[in-house]
Amino acid sequence: MNDKQATQTPSSRELNLFSLEQPYIITKGSVDIFLVPTKGNERGKRYPLGHWQAGELLLGLKGSNANTNWQLLASCAIDIELNLIDWQEISAQTLHQWQQHFINYLHQHNDSYSTSLILEEKKNKHQAVLNFYNSIHKSLIKTADLTRQNEKYRTSQRKKIENSLLKRAYMQMLSTLHPYNIIGKTGRKNTLTFCVQHVAQFYQHPISEYLTLHTIDDIAQKTGMQTRQVQLSGKWWRSIIQPVLLQKPDEEGFFLALPRVTYGLILINPLDGIRKKLTAKEAQLFSLTAWQVYCPLPQKALKIRDLIPFSFRGCKRDILRLLVVGSLAAILSLVSPWFTGILFEQVVPAGDFSQLKQIVWALLVAAISASMFELVRAVTVLRIGSKLNLNLEIAIWDRLIRLPATFFRQFTSGDLAKRAMAASSVRHIMAGVVISSLLSGIFSIFSLALLFYYDRGLALTATGITFLICVYTLFISRRQLSYYKTVTEISGELSGMVIQLLGGIAKIQTTGREKTAFSLWAIKNSQIKNETYKANWYNALLSSLNAFSLPLLFVIIFAQFINRADPLSLGVFLAFNAALGQFTAGMLGMTDAVSTVINSIPMLKRLTPIIENTPEIHAGKYDPGVLKGKIEVDCLRFSYSKGQTVVKDVSFTIEPGQYVAVTGPSGSGKSTLLRLLLGFEKANQGNIFFDDHDIKQLNIQRVREQCGVVLQNSFLISGTLFDNIVGTALLTQEDAWLAAEKAGLADDIKKMPMGMHTVISERGGTLSGGQRQRVLIARALAKNPKILFFDEATSALDNLTQSIVIESLEQLKVTRLVIAHRLTTIEKADLIVVMNQGEIIQSGSFSELMQQEGLFQIMARRQLAT
Repeated sequence: MNDKQATQTPSSRELNLFSLEQPYIITKGSVDIFLVPTKGNERGKRYPLGHWQAGELLLGLKGSNANTNWQLLASCAIDIELNLIDWQEISAQTLHQWQQHFINYLHQHNDSYSTSLILEEKKNKHQAVLNFYNSIHKSLIKTADLTRQNEKYRTSQRKKIENSLLKRAYMQMLSTLHPYNIIGKTGRKNTLTFCVQHVAQFYQHPISEYLTLHTIDDIAQKTGMQTRQVQLSGKWWRSIIQPVLLQKPDEEGFFLALPRVTYGLILINPLDGIRKKLTAKEAQLFSLTAWQVYCPLPQKALKIRDLIPFSFRGCKRDILRLLVVGSLAAILSLVSPWFTGILFEQVVPAGDFSQLKQIVWALLVAAISASMFELVRAVTVLRIGSKLNLNLEIAIWDRLIRLPATFFRQFTSGDLAKRAMAASSVRHIMAGVVISSLLSGIFSIFSLALLFYYDRGLALTATGITFLICVYTLFISRRQLSYYKTVTEISGELSGMVIQLLGGIAKIQTTGREKTAFSLWAIKNSQIKNETYKANWYNALLSSLNAFSLPLLFVIIFAQFINRADPLSLGVFLAFNAALGQFTAGMLGMTDAVSTVINSIPMLKRLTPIIENTPEIHAGKYDPGVLKGKIEVDCLRFSYSKGQTVVKDVSFTIEPGQYVAVTGPSGSGKSTLLRLLLGFEKANQGNIFFDDHDIKQLNIQRVREQCGVVLQNSFLISGTLFDNIVGTALLTQEDAWLAAEKAGLADDIKKMPMGMHTVISERGGTLSGGQRQRVLIARALAKNPKILFFDEATSALDNLTQSIVIESLEQLKVTRLVIAHRLTTIEKADLIVVMNQGEIIQSGSFSELMQQEGLFQIMARRQLAT
């Protein structure tokens, strides 16, 4: 740069780059570039494109074909100083930096624009700059318009929320007069949000007042409530017992159907806020595809007793019906002993056949009524059981899959499956045993009252002996508890062992260890049989005692009846005995129910780890949106429990689209670092940032959804190749083939008889090691992730296949972090981080590290020597 190119200070702090022709370099201060719409001499809202700092270029764009209704405005800082330079003096680095500002802006706003224009290769740099800008100008305007629309939408949404809050306040004041019929005219187009808010209110599930939902998938991500698509059939408006989201054919809006307290469904229209009973005629207007919404367990540590009120949500009307029906049935049960007394007290001595006919007809009516009550009771118990199943089992499994990854290290797969299935036992106990106990108690109360009505002395004797029978029954059940506890613990261990043995059956047969495997199974199975035998011995003892004590009870009552100073009549005594039979049956039924609960305690306690551990909470955390791919690790430290520190003060930054490799000897903390990045582990110290957002504040589920991951211990599932590549993502076969092509697997699949529909066994036993790894890589690439995490993902590939995979990955504009021991895998990485004993000891490019004395060079020499 010659002396004539002296420092200049622009006369105006705002420069229209479309009016400038010369190039400048910023020597001091900074410049903000804005895209500004114009109308005559008036300027509209500014849309910031970037921040230019000292040392960067400020290029005039006079002569471009840009729309004259827009200006590219440079707003200079107060201390700005510019140097006028010649176009040919512009370096390739500063020119690339200038170009990158515009490309970054487009990428940040999710514009798919990409350019292959390499400005530094053009001889006429001025014309190359104009050509480049002309090629992106329309995209810049389009992005600015989209930003304006988004701001306008957010402003309108804010006004709607304010109006909604105001209307809500008015409706709450009016709710005293109209508590059931009016929710309030929302005027909302977002009917989904309105419906979900009222589902949450129905479940008493806390969600944000300012929640906004756009798709069904948003419900799980933003509220924690799960949904399931269902097909409605028959008279569905009578049988549904859970909240349902409905839609009319060819309409996007949603309607909500909630179970009524009495019977049927309440239909809520979000547009007018009116709620009314859903009739058969109105039900025909809706599509047969609907979505049921399920409530999760509270996002906190729970106890077994907390499951009881949660399980019986929505069961109030059924429990009330059960109590009413049970009470009526108990009253009817008194008819039999009552008429028995009348029959032997009055009818038989008098030979009154007309009265006998009346008693027969009365007993017949009572029997028919009792059968009807029993039918209602059975249907009600079935409904309660169904609701408990929907409430509890779904919530338990939902809780299980939301638990942090560290939880699953504590249990084998079989043991964990047994623990989760204990929810079914809880449901069975609550729906069957507890309800039976409740009904038995109702019967016993009415029968006991009748006993005291007939004779207080005999009633006290009968009550005392029955109480003793109940006490020793509970005592024996308590003695069985230790055996059942051992059985459940060994059963869990055995389930885990069986899954491991079956998973390794090929290795067992290869090594000829079938006898050893059978012996391990037989020992555990024998322990279960022995403990079960001891528990059943107490069952036999209890049966023997009951066979003796119940007849003894009636003998004692008969003896007391004979030796009374004031004897009862025969009719009253027979009626007393009939009522006594009902009382003892009810009490023993209730005792058996309590015994079942006691013996189920070990199984119920197996649920404790699942409900006591707090799940990963995603609802309410910050949604990062579409990730750009920047990752920053700052002073990260981590150790398992109180053991040795595995990761020590690790810090590095990965820019969007950068390829970073991590290598080092086994046990150096590489895989642990990856688990920390995925949120599977929580660091003791330090921070991890995705796009400058702290991972602690992020919805980590949304981050993982945008990551393609292949872990060291990843395995395939039993199913087709298509199922393994696509997984749960809503992708097509074309997507699966594209992913297979990128992973170098497409040719292998085409050679298979069923192609993409070829069925593979669990863990991919029918495929080679290299094929399994390529399927896993294809799975990671299928959903076009923004970030790729590979942990020894190509260790089983031959050099040719590995080169195909590496070339495919290089064409992807994504951030890559690869952990590898084989250095040929990471030769083209932008940055290589070398770890040893949890610390970063070297970093740089492959060529830089090969020139440095250190661990990397030693590892490279060893691999080259082999």
